[in-house]
Amino acid sequence: MKKLFFLSLLLLSYLIGLAQDTIPNPRNTPTRITNPDQLSVPKQPTSPSQLTIPNQQSTPNTQNSPNQQNVPVQPTAPQQANPVQPSGTYQPAQSTVPGTEQQNKPKVSQPNIQSSGYQPMSDIPRIGNKMVRFAFIASPQVTWLTSGSKLTKSNKNRLGFAYGIEGDVFLASDRYSLLTGFVISSVGGTLEYETPFRFNGSADQLPAKTKVDYFLRYIEIPLAIKLRSKDFNSMRFFAQFGLNTWMNIKAKGSTSDGSFDKDMINDEVRFFALGLNVGAGVEYDLGDKNSITGGIIYSGSFNDVTSNSDISDKTTINSLRIRLGFIF
Repeated sequence: MKKLFFLSLLLLSYLIGLAQDTIPNPRNTPTRITNPDQLSVPKQPTSPSQLTIPNQQSTPNTQNSPNQQNVPVQPTAPQQANPVQPSGTYQPAQSTVPGTEQQNKPKVSQPNIQSSGYQPMSDIPRIGNKMVRFAFIASPQVTWLTSGSKLTKSNKNRLGFAYGIEGDVFLASDRYSLLTGFVISSVGGTLEYETPFRFNGSADQLPAKTKVDYFLRYIEIPLAIKLRSKDFNSMRFFAQFGLNTWMNIKAKGSTSDGSFDKDMINDEVRFFALGLNVGAGVEYDLGDKNSITGGIIYSGSFNDVTSNSDISDKTTINSLRIRLGFIF
């Protein structure tokens, strides 16, 4: 009986020990990892870029995928405030490419200097930065001859025409210029002689009261100072005062008795004459550096334009023209 009892105790203890070997112990049994997401990764030390900045919204961190590795974030350098550039200066474009290593450095630029009302005398524009401007002139005119002798009378005026090129050479400003040019002018007049005289080298004298018609053509070269006003609604007024020169290139004459009929009378007319040139007018701006001009110009010679030794007088030439022109 005792042996049977001890055998049963041994069998019971064996069964208890076997039971303890088959039941797992949660404390001693290692945990089996079935999901890679369960891996625990040590936390990285907090970098300056991860610090929370006031008044900014924090973006939630997303979980890394199994194929991603945790790369430590490089600290971001603090951004520098861009200096305030003065108005009217060039500001370089700021780089917006992420990850760029270049820093935006302020560049010193020259201010944009705008032209003011004052300019040095040497920099004042002369009609579109031109020192000289030209005008084509076409001028109808009335001409006549006068004599300083009582024995010679001016009897008739003659219509003429002048055309050519004139130029303004500006003097330190567009309001002061030196006027000159090259003009072909047709002038003339009629003189009545009270005494008999020889004419154009003829052997016979012409009778008293003979009238001589002069048809003359000259090259005129004016030389005058021209003053211009300020601009008034695209208009400028001008006045000129100076000298005029005549150089005879053609002379014809006719007499009332029929001895001469538009014959060449170069021996009766001097080649050169010098006289006065005065006038005034207006210019109208058309835009694009072009203008039209109009005015009244008087010219009169100082010296005698005839060369007849039988007539002791001083015959001068005079003209009053309507000056029309296009300035370019």
